[in-house]
Amino acid sequence: MKNVKMFTRIILGLIASFFLIILSVLLIMKSTILNKDYVIKKISDDNYYDKLYEEIKKDMENNTLSSGIDKEVINDIYTEDMVRDDVGGLIGSIYSGNKFDINLEKIEGNLNESIDEFLNKNNLKADDENALNNFKDRIVNVYKDEVSLYGYFNNIGDKYKKVDNVCNILIVLSIVIISLNLFIIRKLHKKYYGVTFLSAGLGLVYLKIFIWEGIDIKNIIIISDSFSNVLKNILNDMGTKLLTLSIIFIILGIILNITSSFKKIKRIRRT
Repeated sequence: MKNVKMFTRIILGLIASFFLIILSVLLIMKSTILNKDYVIKKISDDNYYDKLYEEIKKDMENNTLSSGIDKEVINDIYTEDMVRDDVGGLIGSIYSGNKFDINLEKIEGNLNESIDEFLNKNNLKADDENALNNFKDRIVNVYKDEVSLYGYFNNIGDKYKKVDNVCNILIVLSIVIISLNLFIIRKLHKKYYGVTFLSAGLGLVYLKIFIWEGIDIKNIIIISDSFSNVLKNILNDMGTKLLTLSIIFIILGIILNITSSFKKIKRIRRT
């Protein structure tokens, strides 16, 4: 009977530890990648807007070279504030579920004015209107594609709500299961509280070292270098939070085990 009770405590403790690990990961996700304010702050801290501005400029210049048109026509047709507002709008649409369309009218207008000014200044005339219109479309599409990450932001928006809902359900489920297991463990023997938290902490260490570190974060490249850098920083931050939680759980588990042992020694001495 004693062995059965001990086996039951161990199983309940392991179940609680497992769901503590799941809960920790979910809460980290909710506070980082699934948190709009966090993502916007990370993007800003990483100078994503400035880097994206330069990437757009470079791609536009490449298009001017291939078309034979002087690159001065793309000067000042868009601004960093425009990039910031459009990226902010797209990120906001992911979390709000509302569709956001990049307004390209200003860029189109600025580009038309810049080309007309260039042609007039150099006494030139566009011989092929179709070729010129194609060039304009390419330049405008460079901005649209780079800012929207080639539609990637829209794809994320379609999946975010589903992922967030699943996370919320799993968080509630994990809390209920952990609470029930800890309540039962308390009835059987409180010393297994320490084992539960210690196991969860070691599990998070394993997750951080052997799984998280197994992801080649440094070499992740998704769509663009600037966006990849933001993603790397977010993943590294999540890894740091995992390690911090694991240390907290391990320390808490050790303290609970020591406390339980002291109480047991006191009871033995009294008897």
